[in-house]
Amino acid sequence: MKKLSSILILVAIWQYSFGQIGGQNIFQSLQLPISPQVAAIGGSGLGFYDHQISTALQNPCFIDSSINKTIHFNTTFYPSGVNFGTLGYGFKTKKAGNFLASIQYVSYGKFDGRDAAGNSTGDFKGGDYAIKVGTGRNIKNFIYGANVKVLFSHLETYNSLALATDLSAGFHNEKKQLTATLNITNLGVQLKKYTEGEREKLPLDISIGFSKKLNKIPFRLNIVAQHLQKWNLAYDDPNAVQGTNIFGEPTKAKNKTVENLFRHLIFGTEIDIKKTVFLRFGYNHDRRKNLEFEAKKGLGGLSAGAGINIKQFAIDYTFARYGPIASANHLGISIHLDQFGLKSSNKTNPNLE
Repeated sequence: MKKLSSILILVAIWQYSFGQIGGQNIFQSLQLPISPQVAAIGGSGLGFYDHQISTALQNPCFIDSSINKTIHFNTTFYPSGVNFGTLGYGFKTKKAGNFLASIQYVSYGKFDGRDAAGNSTGDFKGGDYAIKVGTGRNIKNFIYGANVKVLFSHLETYNSLALATDLSAGFHNEKKQLTATLNITNLGVQLKKYTEGEREKLPLDISIGFSKKLNKIPFRLNIVAQHLQKWNLAYDDPNAVQGTNIFGEPTKAKNKTVENLFRHLIFGTEIDIKKTVFLRFGYNHDRRKNLEFEAKKGLGGLSAGAGINIKQFAIDYTFARYGPIASANHLGISIHLDQFGLKSSNKTNPNLE
């Protein structure tokens, strides 16, 4: 049991370092940015409906005919040898409609195993995996969708299995380029436990996403309100010492209401240059506050990326800062298999099916 505790502590430290609600749930890797495009706009693109497979991977109500016969792969390099990636494929059936199947993985790297006495037991690895199938539908401007996920985790000799679903519904006006969605993600149950005891919870999240592309300006704004099921996202440090001013008097406490409000909000934007080059920027306040050092705040919480569409290919890269000493590089590629041999590769504003 002591060996398992050491493993879980190492994994929890890494998971919490990326600004999620850490230490309370299993399969926290489900809350990592699913693609470079999502990572660039702050880590969540729940309202970012752009008819791309890279955003449909996160929000199932974005699954439509525009991603049919499209394959997507991305990988992310985190500190300490941690690697995260997704492989997805969009397809359409005659009777059941549009679907998106994907495999998601996170490798925590190699660990040096030790027993209770500190003796070496050899190296071991750990990872989380998710197999997901989703579908999306629409009734005029009303869009909705769902994912079904089978989750597996392997940490040394300990394994866990879970089943979960994502539910999403919203409104999309193609003419006004306006989208708003409500999402309930990771709703499920642990089927197989790491050890004997109570079943552990999945990282349930209730979020609202909103995006608007401005008229006659190639600029899209994305705002996400995350973790609405819990108001206080801050960690209350019992050992924190209250500061004092130059007169030795206690400093005024910060307004926790405003602080908590901004911890729930993620801001992102995309600049579209002739539908070929895309520049993206994002800010995640909760991530910044969780990872900042008092003496050196740095650029934590900020992210920036770029994408380019060349014929049948879409290539995206994002650099995200997670604190003064940690960052991540996201790289992804999408291939429209059904567009080979066609003169035009733009699939903007398709009719929803």
